[in-house]
Amino acid sequence: QAGVTKVAPNAVVPSVKVLALKVDFGVAEEVKTLLSFLRCFPQVETLHVMVSL
Repeated sequence: QAGVTKVAPNAVVPSVKVLALKVDFGVAEEVKTLLSFLRCFPQVETLHVMVSL
């Protein structure tokens, strides 16, 4: 699938300050994945979320 990045669950990327994501909140698995994914970016100052339904 284009635009999909697979990340190890324990990966940490502290240098990212701005993060943009597209999430389908109608898919429970995407919401669960989002929470785990955000833990990889502990220094995010700006988070942009595009909602996909």
